[in-house]
Order: sequence, then structure tokens, then C-alpha cells
Amino acid sequence: MKVLFALLALTPLHALAVEDLSLPGARWLGKANGFVCADATTKQVQRPEGLENFAVNFETVTTDYSLDNGLLKAVFVEDAVNCRYSALILANNAAKTLKLVDSVAYAPDAGSSCENGKAMLDGYLASNSYLYWGRPHHLTILVEDSSAAAVCGEGAASFGIDFVLAGKL
Repeated sequence: MKVLFALLALTPLHALAVEDLSLPGARWLGKANGFVCADATTKQVQRPEGLENFAVNFETVTTDYSLDNGLLKAVFVEDAVNCRYSALILANNAAKTLKLVDSVAYAPDAGSSCENGKAMLDGYLASNSYLYWGRPHHLTILVEDSSAAAVCGEGAASFGIDFVLAGKL
């Protein structure tokens, strides 16, 4: 019995979880609004290649009252299995940057580890700048990726994952 407790103590809690991460005190909700270019125009662009390979669809981002802590949720497909992804992010509002704090990905119906899609999304969200703009308010997470030029034009180094403020929770 002591061995079981010792193993459980060494296992990160999110490794045992088969559910999305949560954000205590969530206050604001933003709904995914597709992809835009770094100039934050309202013109939608197609899903960039890296995200297309896993059929990634972002769902929501929620933030707490301080706007410093956020929870991003998405779904993707890996090995023909549907996967869920959630990531806790920390904002430095003065520098307009976001940093990935923790993430989890899982297959609700089992059948895949979802590790490759999680690794790709974690890489995209590890450290980013963001834009807060427009009316209604948009939060656009800028992702540097070589596929940005294909959707945003020659010379583009990043694309934006766009969310629109949907209201107070």
C-alpha cells in the first residue's frame, strides 16, 4: 500500500486527469474567432498548416478578474481520434506577452495519447505576444510559425489566433 501512495505522490496531478484544466475565479469569456494576421485586421485567414495537420479548432479563452491568468480550450484530431486540449496561460499585461504555465490533452473516448498534438500546441503557446484591439474587444495570440507566410503573405512571420469577448461569467 505504501508503494502505491509513493507512486501516486510522484505522479503529477494533471497526468491522472481526464478532464480539462480549470481556472478558479474565471470572470471573462472570449470565443474563438478564427485566425487573423499580425496586423490585427478583421480579415479572417485560413487555418495555418501546422494547425491544419491536426484539424485544431480553438473554442474559448477565459480570464480571471485581473486579466493575468487565462484558460484556453481547443480540440484537435490525432490518429483519427478526437482530443481535447486546455492550457493555463499567464499574461504580462505591461509587456503584452503570454506564457504557457500548464496544459493537458486527452482523448475523451480513449484510443490516442494525444501527445503529438499537445506537443505542437504547447510549442505554439509556450511564449507569445498578444494584441488586444477593436470593438467588440479581440484578444489575438500571435504565433510565430513558418506557415504564416502562406496565410498572411510573403514575409509574414506570425499569424494570430483570434478570440472575441463574449461577456462576463
